[in-house]
Amino acid sequence: MALIHYNFKSSILIQNIDVMMILPDVDWEKEKGDRKYQTLYLLHGGGEDYTSYIRYTNIETWANERKLAVVMPTGVNSSYMDMAHGQRYYTYLSEELPSVMQHVFPLSTKKESHFVMGFSMGGMGAMHWSFDHPEFFAAAAFMSGGGEFVKATEYINPGIPAPENDIFHAPFGGIDKVAGSEGDVKMLVDRMTAAYPKEMWPRFFSTTGKEDFMLTSSYEFANYMKSLGIDITFHAGDGGHDWGYWNTWIPKILDWFQLAGSLVEA
Repeated sequence: MALIHYNFKSSILIQNIDVMMILPDVDWEKEKGDRKYQTLYLLHGGGEDYTSYIRYTNIETWANERKLAVVMPTGVNSSYMDMAHGQRYYTYLSEELPSVMQHVFPLSTKKESHFVMGFSMGGMGAMHWSFDHPEFFAAAAFMSGGGEFVKATEYINPGIPAPENDIFHAPFGGIDKVAGSEGDVKMLVDRMTAAYPKEMWPRFFSTTGKEDFMLTSSYEFANYMKSLGIDITFHAGDGGHDWGYWNTWIPKILDWFQLAGSLVEA
C-alpha cells in the first residue's frame, strides 16, 4: 500500500494544509494503472490531527484488505465548520478537498464510491457533510458523535461555564449560537429529508460506547433519524470515548460499508 503525506496550498484556507492519504496495493500487471478507487474520508476528533488514525489504528491494513482509498484531512478544533472566528474548514472539506484529491489521485467520482466516517468531533463533521451533501455519499458512519454535542460541554472542558467554553467559541461564536446554525445537525437532517428524495439519502451507521458520555444523545439522535424514515443502524458496545472503542468498531464499519456501497472496483 502507499502511505502519502500530501501538502498543498488551499485556496479556501489560504495556506498550505496537510492530508494523509492511503492508496491500496496495485497489481500493475492486471490493472495497468486504470483503476479508480472507492474512497473513505476519515475525520479526526477534537484535539487530534491528520496523523491520528495512522498513529492509533491499523487503518492501513484494513483499507488495503478492502482495496479502499482513505483521505485523512486536518480539521483542527474547527468542528469542521466555516468558523465564526477562524477559517472556512467546512467549505475546504466539502468542496475543495474532494476536488483536489480526485484530480491528483486515482479516486472514483461516483456516489456509490464515497464514504465518510469520524469519531467525536469527526462524527459531527461526518453528520454535517453527509446531511448537507447526500448526493455525494453512499454511506456515512459516526463514532461517539451524538445529535446534541453541546450537552457534553461539562465533560469536554470541566469547570468552564458553557458560554465561555472555547470548543464552541471559535467555530460558532458561543454555545448559544449552535442551535439553528450549520452545526445544528437536527436542523441539517430535517433539511436533507425535505430537500432530497429518499432514494438519494445515504445509509447511516452510529456507534457509541456504553460508558461514553455521548451515549444518550447518540442513541436519541439515531432514533430521531429512524422516525424520519432514514436507514440508520445503531450499536452501543462495551467501552468509552477512547481509541480502544474506536479501534474495535472501525473494521466492523468498513465491512458494513461493503454492504452499504458495495466496495467493488469503481
